Amino acid sequence: MTDIAPTPDARELLGVAARAASTVAALVPGVHALGTVVERASHRARERVGLAAATPGVRVEEKGPAVLTTTVSVVVAYPAKILEVADEVRHDVVSALSSITPRRIDVDVIVSDVHGPLDEPDIQTVVSDAVDDATVQPDDAAPRA
Repeated sequence: MTDIAPTPDARELLGVAARAASTVAALVPGVHALGTVVERASHRARERVGLAAATPGVRVEEKGPAVLTTTVSVVVAYPAKILEVADEVRHDVVSALSSITPRRIDVDVIVSDVHGPLDEPDIQTVVSDAVDDATVQPDDAAPRA
C-alpha cells in the first residue's frame, strides 16, 4: 500500500497524535528517554533556534484512510524488563490515540538502547550542554562598539 500525502487537517492530526504519543510513552515506568541519541540531539539543536516542531523518537503516518501507524523509539532504563516496557508503551499509545481518532492505530516500539547504572553520563545531557555552549545568543552576536 502506498502512503497518501496528508492534507492540512491530516497534518494537524498527525502533529497532535505525535505529541500525545510522546507524552504517554515518556510516562511509562522504565522509559529512560525517547528517541536515539541523534534524534534527541538534533531536536535539542532545533529547539535552540526555534525550529523544533517534531517530537524526537515518535513518528506518526497515515497508511490509507483508516489506519494511523505510529513508531516510538525508546531507551529503556535498567533493570526494567524490555518486553514489558515495550508492551506498556504500545498499550498506552494505542489508548491515547484512540481517544483522538476513530482510525485503527498500529504502534511499533523500537528499543534503541538500555540505560544502565554504569553508563557514562547521559549522552543527551552532554550533547545538550555542547549545544548550549555553541549557541550564539542575539546579544553575543551584536557587533561591539
